[in-house]
Amino acid sequence: MLKILIPTDLGRGSRAGMRFAIQWARQQKARLIFFHAAYIPRPTRWSEKKYEAYRIEELNLRQRRLHQMAASALTRADAHDQAYDCIIVEGISPEVTLQDYCRKHRDIDFICMSTGGAAGLHRFWGTHAGNMITQATTPVIVVPKGYRTIPVRRLLYATDLNHYQEELEKIVPLVHHLQAELHILHLVGPDEMLPDKDLFEKVIRQEFHVETQIHLEIMDETRSVAANLHKFIQKMKPSLVVMFTDRRRTLFEKIFYPSKAESFAFRTHTPLMAFSKH
Repeated sequence: MLKILIPTDLGRGSRAGMRFAIQWARQQKARLIFFHAAYIPRPTRWSEKKYEAYRIEELNLRQRRLHQMAASALTRADAHDQAYDCIIVEGISPEVTLQDYCRKHRDIDFICMSTGGAAGLHRFWGTHAGNMITQATTPVIVVPKGYRTIPVRRLLYATDLNHYQEELEKIVPLVHHLQAELHILHLVGPDEMLPDKDLFEKVIRQEFHVETQIHLEIMDETRSVAANLHKFIQKMKPSLVVMFTDRRRTLFEKIFYPSKAESFAFRTHTPLMAFSKH
């Protein structure tokens, strides 16, 4: 069974990630893991006994809040029979604690988090969501704070066409499980030869046994790569955008690293799935 981990700081900002994960579990059988990284500092004047009593009390309080939050999200989504767990792990850094948990639990398939799911998350890179995308080995789904639940019916895979075969090996199973359409977007640069669209679609259909639509969009040189992508997303309205995070890959670097990600993440209501290449 698929396992989706949903980090939360127990605030309202993380609800978007919960809504998306619950919707995913409607379409593909999955177990949801609501996860909270707890840092409970110790006042220097407190005795060990006093601090330990406070720590236990605080952990119990957060455990109850996590269960209440998960139950409330599932009730609002009318997903009363959804299988789930609530996990609290102590750690100073939320992203380090989360990554360590995923390394120890290799059966976690995806991390699904909201861009508004951590205190002070006003920028993207250098924050929890941005750090998770660049550092985590587990695929990360980043859901914009204002996301409203819709079925995942249209996946947009944005690619520079380098290593697309090994990347499609990861994407196509998702397409089949979700019974979704697969669209492949390639932004064509000014000095680039235009691929044969019909031949490309035929090759993918024969090799991966999936129907797809190839979109070869000529870049508007007066706009950034991120702006070109955003324009296409607005026109097509996919349910999910899928990319790969190897910084050596020019497409990802141009769109997301280091300063474009905040603009992209907050200008669109479309969730982003990032697969790690390292």
